[in-house]
Amino acid sequence: MKVTTLLEQNKDVRHWVANLNKGRRHMMTGLTGSAKTLLLAAVFRQVQQPMVVVCDQLFRAQQLVDDLQNVVAPDSVLLFPFEEVLAAEMATSSPEFRAQRIQALNALMTGEPR
Repeated sequence: MKVTTLLEQNKDVRHWVANLNKGRRHMMTGLTGSAKTLLLAAVFRQVQQPMVVVCDQLFRAQQLVDDLQNVVAPDSVLLFPFEEVLAAEMATSSPEFRAQRIQALNALMTGEPR
């Protein structure tokens, strides 16, 4: 049995997911590494709606994307890269990052679970 399946069947997780307000913001704290990845994957499988996960650093966001792509369909996880330094924001942004941002925004507009 998969760990994500166990999490989906856990009564506390099921209760938490059932009480998530769609279209509202929720903060998850206290989880790191694989625990965060597996819980997000379990929630994603249950809610089947678009989700946005915000990370404090681009490096952590890239790690989370890589981890999530190993437990859910890789094409359902997209990165919305951001420049960490204000000066970098004013400078020319990477064309690759710009393309990834557009891809992520387009995916959110479709309403498909991603």
